[in-house]
Amino acid sequence: MIGLALIKLAIVGASAAYFKGAAVSSLNVRPLANTSTSNRFVEIVVADNGKFSIGTKEGDPRRASDNDKKLLFGHPSPSTSDTMIRVDGISYSLHSASTSSFSAGSDDVTITLTTASVQVTQRLRLVKGIGTRNMDTIEIRYAVKNIGSGSRNVSLRTQLDTQLGSNDGAPFRVPKVGAVTKDLAFDNDPATVGISSIPLSTLVFDNLADPTVIALFQFDGLGYTTPDRVVLGYWPASVNAWDYTVDPNRSFLDNNGDGTISGSSPDSDSSAIVWWGYPDARAFSLAANQEVAVAIRYGLGDYTFLNWTPFQIGLFSPSELVASASGGGYSYTPSPFVASAFFSNVSGSTVASAQATIRLRPGFELDTGESAGKPIEVSAGSGEVGIGLTAQVDWRLKAFGRTRGAESFSVTAEHAGKSVTPLREIYLTTIPNAVFGQVTNDRGIPVSGAAIRVLSGATLVGTGASQADGTYSVTGLGPGRYSVEVTAAGLPTSHYDALVTTDEDSGGSSNPVILAAGGKLEGFVYPNPVRQGEAKITFFAPEAGSAEVRIFNSAGQLIRTISADAPGPGWRAVNWNIDGVANGIYFYQVSAGGQKARGKIAVGKWRGR
Repeated sequence: MIGLALIKLAIVGASAAYFKGAAVSSLNVRPLANTSTSNRFVEIVVADNGKFSIGTKEGDPRRASDNDKKLLFGHPSPSTSDTMIRVDGISYSLHSASTSSFSAGSDDVTITLTTASVQVTQRLRLVKGIGTRNMDTIEIRYAVKNIGSGSRNVSLRTQLDTQLGSNDGAPFRVPKVGAVTKDLAFDNDPATVGISSIPLSTLVFDNLADPTVIALFQFDGLGYTTPDRVVLGYWPASVNAWDYTVDPNRSFLDNNGDGTISGSSPDSDSSAIVWWGYPDARAFSLAANQEVAVAIRYGLGDYTFLNWTPFQIGLFSPSELVASASGGGYSYTPSPFVASAFFSNVSGSTVASAQATIRLRPGFELDTGESAGKPIEVSAGSGEVGIGLTAQVDWRLKAFGRTRGAESFSVTAEHAGKSVTPLREIYLTTIPNAVFGQVTNDRGIPVSGAAIRVLSGATLVGTGASQADGTYSVTGLGPGRYSVEVTAAGLPTSHYDALVTTDEDSGGSSNPVILAAGGKLEGFVYPNPVRQGEAKITFFAPEAGSAEVRIFNSAGQLIRTISADAPGPGWRAVNWNIDGVANGIYFYQVSAGGQKARGKIAVGKWRGR
């Protein structure tokens, strides 16, 4: 049989769509029966030989430009993405294997194929992705089972023929790496020299400078075995081939090097190839009836844009951080996560001495060794961005979720006395059926060993203790309101009310707890200055009873009164929403137990908000 890549390249002068399609038709020895599943965002189509294609329907509702677009070549006809299995050093195409079952559900398509006494169950399932928080991502999962009598060494490779919109040579952006338009390999072996480790995620665009369709791969962090190798490469060199020889000078965006991006094969033709059990020395050793499962995800991504002079600026991060309880505390994943800023020089001249500074709201912090301010430069130490080039600046961040729901970070770009501060939102989930938070002292230092008691009325329903990082979680609670008591040696007891429901958007009650020596009424505000959303006014009341927070403008006029009653002494908090509030200096006064505490709040909204 003539290789698909050879047929594709042999038809000179024909349109890319024709010869890629002709190659596919020539290799199909029988008509393929397809089945599909979809939702309002994306669609999956799978042939009865296991080949699949993916495309959008509505796509991202915020972006009309990605409606009804291809995310893989050929959609809605499965054709050029392929999967191979390697058993005891011999490679087999999964698509020539015998099919034992093929079915579609409301959110998935599953097919089981068998070759060389190995059974592979491929399941494509619609899931919520980290790109947009919509159900617009497909989990591509393979369960590989040895159904023979003896042990076997098994590896798997899948190749996705990326096409975004009309660009068959869809380029990539990889956090902490940059734009990728030529062959590039990633490896999971830390001993491998000169090759980056497997990225958690990778952006895919129809156009790097001004994308209208944005996709996102997730290669790791899914609860499955990390791939051993990932290559972003050239489709004609990857299709139906187990291995791939990387040529760092080979472009999959402009392969003929004429400076014109055609968007059509063979000039523009990208793919993502993923291996597990590579090389053979890392193959899975499966005993009889033993099974291993691997997976990646592919779907829509999100990217925040701002046009400015001298840069076009893009911000990228996960759209969501997921909270989970573990070991009596809790954490958000991914952790750390990477926030990336891309600066494309559109000024027509070299830009030198530009600076980027990330600005974090409470609940986010820089990872160990990170700096908030960094130079905007294409190469380390150059201090400049050449004409038409793009610099990438990355920060590793962590979150403790002091507030839940929609949060944000911003990046200030500065050059020649001018600055701009684009903002990117991140959603922090809660933990269903749980009360959780972080205990710190009044200087923000985590307090470990604080006793946590959760009461429903007068009945104790759960206990816990803060961990070394100050976090705590009490799980297994039914929906409803609870009273939470936090006590640490030598510090006054703090009380707060907690509302618990059953979903990750409003499910748990996330509450920071601040313990201090107290004895008198005192308070503070964070964030201060407040740029968007709400200012949290936190104060220590030395006794139980009613409390009141009053907010005044700079002319001394009362503009808001907020009540904050509590059943016992301790720290309490109220939120002041600044929607509709002008920038300026405001004053708050807390009254409780016959005492008063005062302070200032600066409101300085980001430009355009």
